[in-house]
Amino acid sequence: MDQPQAASLPFQPDYAQHPAFKPHIKWNATFDARVAQASEVMNQLLLRAESDLTLKKTSLTDAIGEVNQGLGLVTDLLVSANQVVNNDFSPFAKRFHHELLRVVFDDLAYFDRRNSYVPVINDAHEMGLRNSLAVNGFIHCTLTTDELAGLQVQVQPYVDELQRRYKQGQRGREALSTNQLDPRSMNYVKELFARRGLDRAVSNVRHEPAAAWGFAVEISPDDNPWWHSRYKDVGLTEPGPATYYHNDESRDVYKAIIYLGDVTEDLGPFSYVPVSYAMERPRFAWTVSRATLTTLAAPEIRSTMTDLDPARGVFTSQVARKFFGLLPAAWRLNSHFGFDVVAGTPLANEIKRNEVALVAPAGQCIVFDGSRLIHRGGLVRKGCRVALQVMFEVPRQNVPQMFKPWSDKFNLPAM
Repeated sequence: MDQPQAASLPFQPDYAQHPAFKPHIKWNATFDARVAQASEVMNQLLLRAESDLTLKKTSLTDAIGEVNQGLGLVTDLLVSANQVVNNDFSPFAKRFHHELLRVVFDDLAYFDRRNSYVPVINDAHEMGLRNSLAVNGFIHCTLTTDELAGLQVQVQPYVDELQRRYKQGQRGREALSTNQLDPRSMNYVKELFARRGLDRAVSNVRHEPAAAWGFAVEISPDDNPWWHSRYKDVGLTEPGPATYYHNDESRDVYKAIIYLGDVTEDLGPFSYVPVSYAMERPRFAWTVSRATLTTLAAPEIRSTMTDLDPARGVFTSQVARKFFGLLPAAWRLNSHFGFDVVAGTPLANEIKRNEVALVAPAGQCIVFDGSRLIHRGGLVRKGCRVALQVMFEVPRQNVPQMFKPWSDKFNLPAM
């Protein structure tokens, strides 16, 4: 069970052998050859679009138009394969097409803009930062005593507010984190990241200007329920060993985690899988993996899930699993796959063998590529972890607004 699939993404479970999904796998395997052909066509379309946009041989609009024609064929294939099994599959296929196009639009927009930035590297230290991020997908650094003390002073009011919410009984992740920092605190972090050369390192790797911009203070107590198993209905009562391992859904996700207190094994250290950064990601499979959950979370799909536990994700619903089971194995992919890895399987053991858990004192900082480095915040078993998450802002050229005319053609409810 849960063997890594060949020609797929790194560390994807075999859902056909997962006890919560196996009863719902209804894909018609006679369509597998057409799926393989469609995947290859989409891979070639995406690779050609990336190349042509980088070389300024095409426009983003023209590239999206060509890729969208291919996605239309994918949608038609899914509907044809499932029309006998499920007459209600068409709304899912329509939203799936929309979410695939949204991910593609975001990805290709990067190639459209990336050549406008000229990297500037002034010394060996900056080169080391740039190379670490480019080759490994992450940079480690440790704040000085003064830097940490200054940061703790800035964020303490927010930590106090989150702890007040916790004492009132609030347990959701949204309630126990806040990104509403005051300008003075934001400027403190911005200046810190710029002074250490971290902004420039991200900019030089991405070939576009980037800077620390978004900030979130988060407390993670040991009784937060979002970590619980999603699959108690099939006897999986404990969170799995790889729970919450994931890739972020957008290409533009470079971020940092700073420990505001000491983090032990019991406090759920930030963990990552270094080998995942360089693993092959076939373009279309990678796109599919990042569109799966947003498709299932869309209002017209989510509204059918009367058995959903919203605190722990869409796959607590058997309805979601049934939709997922109508996808071919090659497209049965999930960016947040860690919840679905079963203890004791070869996949669970492989992840455990390769993971690095960042047990470290307060002031430890890691900057990483969240879209390619598989990572997670760990399960807190005793006490409460306190951390600051920092997001790097890049010039996205109003991608959501640029996508809107395409999105409007689907006539779907807003997310």
